[in-house]
Amino acid sequence: MARILIADPDPSFRNALNLWLNYRFGIDETIQVSDGECLLEIMVQGVPAVDVVLMDWSLPNRSDPDVWLEIQESHPGLEWVILSVDPSVSIEAKKATRWFIQKGASLDNLSLILEEILGGVLPESPGNHRFPSDGAGF
Repeated sequence: MARILIADPDPSFRNALNLWLNYRFGIDETIQVSDGECLLEIMVQGVPAVDVVLMDWSLPNRSDPDVWLEIQESHPGLEWVILSVDPSVSIEAKKATRWFIQKGASLDNLSLILEEILGGVLPESPGNHRFPSDGAGF
C-alpha cells in the first residue's frame, strides 16, 4: 500500500485530498501535517516510511526550500509533488523536484503523476476509480 504524506496548512484541503486519494486509489490512510516544522519532525523520525510527499510550497513555520533540502538529505529517493496556488513559484519548485501542480488544476494531472510515481504500489481494486474528465480541479 502506498504511503502518502500531505503537508498543507489548510485542513479542508488536506481532508479533501485525503478523500480523493481514497476514492481514486483506495488509499485509506495518509499522514497529514500543517506546517514545515511538523513535516520535518515526522520525516526525521522516519516512522512510518513515506513513498511520496504532497507539499504546499508555502508552509508556515519553515521556509520551504530549507525544509525540502533538509529532508532530501536524509531521504534522497523520496518523491515530492509541490502544490501551490501561486503559479510564479513553479520555477523555484521545479528546481527542487520535477513535479509541480498549481492548485485548482484538474485532478487528472495529479492522478497521472501519482500513477507514474507509485505505479507498482497502487492497489488494483474495484475502488480504483477515475473522475470524469470534466476539468474539475482541487
